[in-house]
Amino acid sequence: MSLLVLVIIWTAVCVLMVNGWNTLLAGDWWAVTITVCCLVCVLGLCVVIGRQPRNTTELHFSTPFVPWIPLASVLFNIFLMVSLSQATWIRFAVWMTFGKVIAIIIRPSLDIHPI
Repeated sequence: MSLLVLVIIWTAVCVLMVNGWNTLLAGDWWAVTITVCCLVCVLGLCVVIGRQPRNTTELHFSTPFVPWIPLASVLFNIFLMVSLSQATWIRFAVWMTFGKVIAIIIRPSLDIHPI
């Protein structure tokens, strides 16, 4: 649950940073207040996520600095997604719809002749 709240707050911060960067730089009180409140919430949620119990089983490979590297990558990817233009999102939706239609058409033939 805390990860979902974290992603929602990060998305709000990224939208504010991308679309309202000039407002933040101008020092408008509402933009600065929203950003600071969101960042305080993010910090608190990161601490909550960081204090979760971890699996101590020795593995051949594991991600270093868990959960900090994964949290940073989520933030970076949200920022990149928010930075995309509206035309890119429209193209993405069209291609996803096209792929879903193709998958629906092909799926019945796969059920008859399993691989």
